[in-house]
Amino acid sequence: MRKTLLYISLLLNVLFIAALIWAVIRYGGLRAVFQKVTSPGVIVNYQNRKAMFEAFPVKPGAIVFLGNSLTAAGNWEEWFGSHRIYNRGIPGDHCDGIRERLTTALGPAPQAVFLMAGINDLAYHPADIVTEKYKSLVSEIRELHPSTRLYLMSILPVNRRAWYVPVDNLAIVEVNDSIRKLAENLKVPYVDLHEKMTGQDGQLRKELTVDGVHLTPEAYKIWLDAIRPLAEAELERAPEAKTQYDQ
Repeated sequence: MRKTLLYISLLLNVLFIAALIWAVIRYGGLRAVFQKVTSPGVIVNYQNRKAMFEAFPVKPGAIVFLGNSLTAAGNWEEWFGSHRIYNRGIPGDHCDGIRERLTTALGPAPQAVFLMAGINDLAYHPADIVTEKYKSLVSEIRELHPSTRLYLMSILPVNRRAWYVPVDNLAIVEVNDSIRKLAENLKVPYVDLHEKMTGQDGQLRKELTVDGVHLTPEAYKIWLDAIRPLAEAELERAPEAKTQYDQ
């Protein structure tokens, strides 16, 4: 009887440890869990922004900017002067998180999606794992909306010389190479913003960032100029949808 109880106790402990390990992996590793525990404001902001997107759904024919805090900080609708453009970036988001909220983020029938993702994943995972997560995200977008035009934007460099940033620029280059190859295989545009914002030292140019990761207005001007022809071409493709949005 005692042996039976001991075995049951050991089994329960093993199951508990396995569940704990699964939960840690699910939330991005120990550093990610620590960040979530020590930064409750990030979680609150994430949930609030996600709820806001659910309350104000994306209309059919939308052009969606999808990503994390770098996307979220952009005034895309204002810059392009169209209500057809939706900003669906959430600070702190990663590939798995974006994939889980695609239905809400993209709406029923988006015309185009401009995707930037992966920098937050690289804070917790090596480049090969991030590449697989990114591919899964893109695969899900294409499965949900096969006729939607997709634009894959590179991950931006970081500046580790002026600030502490837990991401290595060599890993960013490695993932970007994979994103470029993925874009070629899928025959979709790859927008290389990384090259435009990298200094001779391989770091994000200091004048383009406020903390080594997040961007200054000058950086957003570079980003905007790089994608302007693509976004404006999308706005011109469906003038009837534009009339609907501007009513």
